[in-house]
Amino acid sequence: YFEEVITSESSNSLKPNKEIFEFAFQKIGTDPSATIMIGDTLAVDILGAMNAGIDQIYVNHISKEKESINGQFPTHTVYSLKEIEGIL
Repeated sequence: YFEEVITSESSNSLKPNKEIFEFAFQKIGTDPSATIMIGDTLAVDILGAMNAGIDQIYVNHISKEKESINGQFPTHTVYSLKEIEGIL
């Protein structure tokens, strides 16, 4: 189902470092402005996407409250996977 799988091992970087995202952009040949990160961990997935300068969809399974990381809110917050389709 996937043409490429990017791992910390293959990129020599861990989220939330932006380098893993930059490696992925280069590997799949995409522009960051055409990319969105879907994740369920603020401190890893969403912060990593913020560090890389791409939009984010935070899947918040824990709380119905809007949450932020380092004073920044995700581009989008959803509370179920079904909501993602309306954003894409």
